Amino acid sequence: MASIHRRKTRAGRTFWELTHGRGDARVRFVAGKTREEAEGVLAHFKQQLRQHGAAPQDLSVAQAIDAYRDYLKLNRREATVTRYVRVLETFATCFLQKFHPSIGRLRDIKPQHVEDYKRRRSGGEIVEEKTAEDLEREARLRSELARSPTRPTMEANAKYGWLGRRSVHSQVSTRTVNYELRCLFTFFRWCIKQNHLFANPVANIEKFRIPKRSLPRFMTSDELRKFFAA
Repeated sequence: MASIHRRKTRAGRTFWELTHGRGDARVRFVAGKTREEAEGVLAHFKQQLRQHGAAPQDLSVAQAIDAYRDYLKLNRREATVTRYVRVLETFATCFLQKFHPSIGRLRDIKPQHVEDYKRRRSGGEIVEEKTAEDLEREARLRSELARSPTRPTMEANAKYGWLGRRSVHSQVSTRTVNYELRCLFTFFRWCIKQNHLFANPVANIEKFRIPKRSLPRFMTSDELRKFFAA
């Protein structure tokens, strides 16, 4: 039976822990800093137990994204897969790994992390940094092209398309951030349906307010008559 308990760290800070199961199958993790927050997490956890008959799986962020990519490839168009995976990789690689490196498991992502992503993304702080592997691969491909700039077939030329990939733009519009939040919401909702997660951290995140576009003003019949008469 799932339950919550109050705990205290060695530094004297208190938190609430959720536990479920016994022995090797026992699940335990931090459910919140306050009793109210922990009770909300416990309610979501019990709902998943009733629906799936088992506790949510403990997946890493990378494992969940890989599973979602496989799902998209079977159920969505290629362009949709590319857009969604791009957003998820930006969130996981350019944001979590840089600003919250301690977050490795899917269930550790909280609403405050999504809020931080929203703030940093709109502020231009999230950029793509090339790894040592990326730089080595780029140098190798450019060296191959310099030695032999032409290839006999399209298949042989395909790997060089990696050099022209688009990087993550640091400055994006609020519409783009809202779109990325929708992508993240859809991803986490899918994780809940698959019993990888029991609460959607994007559920209560407010999107940016976008001013409505003003409708074009048309001339009335009387105005048109006056216009042509002139």
